[in-house]
Formats: sequence, C-alpha cells, structure tokens
Amino acid sequence: MLYSSRRVSITSSDVEFTKSFECLVLAPQEGVSSLTQHQQVHRPAKRGPLLWLRAILIATLFTSGAVVATAGPAQAATGATTLCTGEEYSTCIAANYTAHGYESHNSTSYWNAYSGHNCTNYVGYMLTQNGDAGHGVAMGVAKDWDNTISNHPSWNYTMNGIPAVGSIAQWEADTGPATSSGHVAYVEAITILPGNITKITISEDNWPNEMGSHPFSWKTITSDGTHWPTRFLHIKDEAVTPPPASWNGVGSSAVFKGSDSLTTSQELHANEYIMSSNGQTVLMMQTDGNLVAYRGGGAIWHSNTGGHPGAYLVVQIDGNVVVYSSSNIPLWWTYTTNVTTFTVQTDGNIAGYPATGTAVWQTGTGGQNALTNLSTDHLSASGQIHPNQFIRSADGRYFLMAQTDGNIVLYGPGYHVLWTTGTGGHPGGAYITVQTDGNVVVYSATSAPLWWTGTNNTATLWLQNDGNLVGRSSANTATWWTGTGGQI
Repeated sequence: MLYSSRRVSITSSDVEFTKSFECLVLAPQEGVSSLTQHQQVHRPAKRGPLLWLRAILIATLFTSGAVVATAGPAQAATGATTLCTGEEYSTCIAANYTAHGYESHNSTSYWNAYSGHNCTNYVGYMLTQNGDAGHGVAMGVAKDWDNTISNHPSWNYTMNGIPAVGSIAQWEADTGPATSSGHVAYVEAITILPGNITKITISEDNWPNEMGSHPFSWKTITSDGTHWPTRFLHIKDEAVTPPPASWNGVGSSAVFKGSDSLTTSQELHANEYIMSSNGQTVLMMQTDGNLVAYRGGGAIWHSNTGGHPGAYLVVQIDGNVVVYSSSNIPLWWTYTTNVTTFTVQTDGNIAGYPATGTAVWQTGTGGQNALTNLSTDHLSASGQIHPNQFIRSADGRYFLMAQTDGNIVLYGPGYHVLWTTGTGGHPGGAYITVQTDGNVVVYSATSAPLWWTGTNNTATLWLQNDGNLVGRSSANTATWWTGTGGQI
C-alpha cells in the first residue's frame, strides 16, 4: 500500500530517477537461516496527517540533497516517475511513504541475501512480512530469481506479465533500469489508466554504486515505457478480497446518496452508494473497504481494496479520485489531475470527467441498453410503459421497467430483481397499462393479454419509496400490491 498523507497528489513534472544498482545475494553458508517467527515485524502505523504539497516537498528534497535530477530520457519514454528517494530510508518516510519497518531490520539477512541496502534482501523482507520467510535456498542475484524458481523441483510459483499487489517485479540484466545483475522490487499498488495502460507503484532498495546514489525509493512505472519489468514473480502476493460472485442487492441499511455522481470534495463512505439514473448500475463502498460496481446479479468492477473496513472514496480538489483507509492511508486512486465529477453512467460505465471535455478515466464497463425515464413514479389511467421505458420511485431507488423480452420487472438498486410479471418470451413490444376499467394488464405486441391484476377499481399504479408497487383506487385505498415493501 502507498502510505501518504490525506491527499494523493499527482504532477506531470515529478523528478525522474534513472540510476540502477547491483543486487547481491549471499552464497549458502552455515549460520544463515530463514527469519524465525519472533523476528518478524509488522508494517508501521501511518504517521500523523501531513499536507503533501509538491512545492514544499520538492524544495525540501533538493535542499537536503535527497533527489537526483537527471538529463536522461523523458518519463514518456521510460514510463518511470520517482515519488521519493534518498540515501536513508528517512527521506521517504519524511515524505509519508513507508519502508515497512525495513529501516530497523535491514541488518538481518532475508532469503539468503546480503543485508543492508540491497534489492533482493528488501523483497525477501517484504515476502517474509507477507508470510513466506524463504526456504534456505540461494536465490542468486536479481536476474536469477526466475531461473531459481523454475529449476526448483517442488516450487510452483506463478511467473507472468501480470502484476499483483505483493508480487515481485523482476528485470533481466541490462533491461530497463537494471544493471548486469538485474533488479527486483516490491509491487505496492496497481492502477489501470486510459488506453488500457497499466501503472504499478513499487518500493525498492538498491546496493549503493560507486557514485553514491540514493538507494531506497518509491516509483510509479507505466506499461507503455521502457522501464516496465520483464516479469512478475507471484511468490506471496498480498491477499485481496474479491466482491461476491452473486449479489442480493445493496441491503436494507445501505444509504443512497441521491445521485449518480460525486463532485469535488464529496465522499462515499461505508455502506453508501450512488447509482446510474436508469437504476441499472450501482457504485457502492462496501463495509469491507472494497469499492464495487454492481449490475444485475453480480459485480462488474471493483477497486481491490477489500480488507480495509471503514475505507472511503473522495473526489479531491486536485482532481484525483482516491480510496482511503479509515486511517487516511491511500489504497487506490485514478491517477488523474482534473476530475471534477465521478459518475455512474446509464450505459454502465463509471467515468471521471473534468469541468469540460471528455472522460479522463473510466472502468470500461459500458454497454447497457439505452432506456427512457418516463420521469414519474406512477401510472394513471391509460398510462403505459413500453419496452426500454421505466418509471422510478420518488427517492430514485426503485424502477419498474418494461423489458424487450416482454417481462415487466421491478428492480431495486443496481438492476436487482425484486418482482416480475413472468411474461418473458414475448419480444416485440409487450407493455403494461392501467386500464380505465380499473384492471392493470400486460399486453403482447399483438394486443394479447399476458398478465393482469384482476382488479376493477385501480386508478393509479404507484412505485413507492419502500419498493412496493401498489395499485390505488380513486379514494387512495390499496387495491393490489407486489409485497416488495422493505426489500432492496
């Protein structure tokens, strides 16, 4: 995770770090063993809140000699941006990034690597924290880790081009930022950018070279640049809580924010949700900390931030959209600088928009049918709902829709089915109407009756705020109802 202040700020001119270092490992020898259970340390708690202002940070780092600016390739070529770097771990810690306690334990050898500033020892330490203290095997220098894994008779660790939080990014010799020894780093976070570009956030330690450059750093690297890792080693990835495979609605205690969007400075807290104006898609901040988009019977997108109860989403004034833990540790973000509206669209896509112009971030979950809101919560005598039309409860949570297959469906938030007429299988124009004789009837496209309430005094059909669909007489007494009150 990225440990930072209350605000994750992104700028386009952050200093790029292009130096690389040797990563060394100890040869097998007596007296060097895996880390015992009592030696394991846990990640430190977040420091007190600090306002992370780029101007102050950059000025501080330069005056302390902590940042090296180079005349190397532009970020667009390498895809790498340095978030913090320094001779000592304290430089990144002061910038509100973390060394995960390694600053107090780097004199210990992990995974048979040389202790101190060393990329292999650092990732060995991180793997130990995640629950794998190594196996007493000499892994070799960084470029050899994949070969050591492949050649081991009983290891079945996955190695591929797909990053995961907690995986080990590996570079072959003389690729990207690596020297002839290769390089390894720890993957802290993953974000999908517009254009299907993947961005990883890494932390890394390095063996100081003869230039005395800064060993410990945090960086972001994008998949369209030359510094993208050769592969990712999935030895002990951090556990991620996925959304449920099936979905029973937002639940009776969930709070609808009354909109399809969040705007600047607005937040979405645990058990709160926003919803597309046609009711088909819900974006919910779950109580487990995962931000999940639901549609129909299941999840269509999530932020992979489960396991952090009390987490919340905010549209920041700097244009970044961030999920923070309850202790204000950023867990996920859009990596944008100009989003003013974060919206759940009627097509199922969730997108971030600037004040003017097109979306600068999206989930890519669009594709829903175009629907027509009849802008009412009831049908009066002779009123009709035709395919792809709907009425909506006054509080905006419930929808009565005529589907193209002929079924009339009462939906709760996020396209969650509460009740149907059971008239599917009649495509081509089936519709529901309140007749002047007081009966409510579903007709096929050829005017054949498919379903009816059997009433003779219904004057209006109301979709109530409690989710119940109720027929009422001209005297406002109930004549018929679905029995869905209180469901969601």
